Amino acid sequence: VLNISGGTTVGGNVEGDKADNVQIFGAGNVVRGNIQVKEGGNGVQGVSVCGVTMPNGNIQIEKMFGGIFVGGSGCAAFGGGNMLRNGDIKVEENFVTATFGLTIGQNRVDQLQVFKNKGPGAKTVAGNTVRQNLQCRKNSAPFVGTPNTARQREGQCR
Repeated sequence: VLNISGGTTVGGNVEGDKADNVQIFGAGNVVRGNIQVKEGGNGVQGVSVCGVTMPNGNIQIEKMFGGIFVGGSGCAAFGGGNMLRNGDIKVEENFVTATFGLTIGQNRVDQLQVFKNKGPGAKTVAGNTVRQNLQCRKNSAPFVGTPNTARQREGQCR
């Protein structure tokens, strides 16, 4: 379990390799590197990244099992969306449970990619401001990929 709460500054990367639960939430968090979470989860709330400012880093979440919040409604009480000043978000090959689902919302990023997320949980990508490309492909139903603002939208997020 990895838990970083409001007002924390991390000088480098945050890595959750095979972690059951990763929670980075609360207004005022700054991560000066990348956030990478992969190959973990316990079928419950696996990952929450809420209200984080990242000057030059990326967020990558892959092959997790459970609920995933990267900004959006699940983060409303915990700092809201994330501000990546020079970075991307990539969420791929996760198994999303029905209890928590997957929500990616209210983020400001260069690029956002959401690929091959499966499972019975609702999958929602909405309310993001993407300065370049927004790509959503091969995500199983139920999936909602609008509305978002982006220079270019592809696949399920058109």
